[in-house]
Amino acid sequence: MKKVKIPRGQFPKFTGDIDVEFDEAQFDLVPEDFPPGLENKIYKGNKVRWVSNFKLKKKPKAEKKGEKVKYFIELKKDGDELVYFDGTDVFPLPFTDLGNGNVRAELEADDPAAGWVP
Repeated sequence: MKKVKIPRGQFPKFTGDIDVEFDEAQFDLVPEDFPPGLENKIYKGNKVRWVSNFKLKKKPKAEKKGEKVKYFIELKKDGDELVYFDGTDVFPLPFTDLGNGNVRAELEADDPAAGWVP
């Protein structure tokens, strides 16, 4: 597993740094701007403060494993509930508080943007 930081300044709309830990033998990390309409998404009546957006792009010669690939994100705790956007809807994302002001969460490949709600 490899850990890569996507800095807040990479795209103007990003609201924080995020570390992504993934299988570098299988994937390349590709930061992306937010998809259209994402900034207006509401979760439980609150506007989401999206942290970043990226995709894991499968390497051309990577071995197929036949299961969804899991990866981890680590970011500063900046709200009550961490959420992610699956391309259609916003869902809660369980996380572990690391005790240093950061949290860690597990996702599966194809789960894009993550953000905080109050």
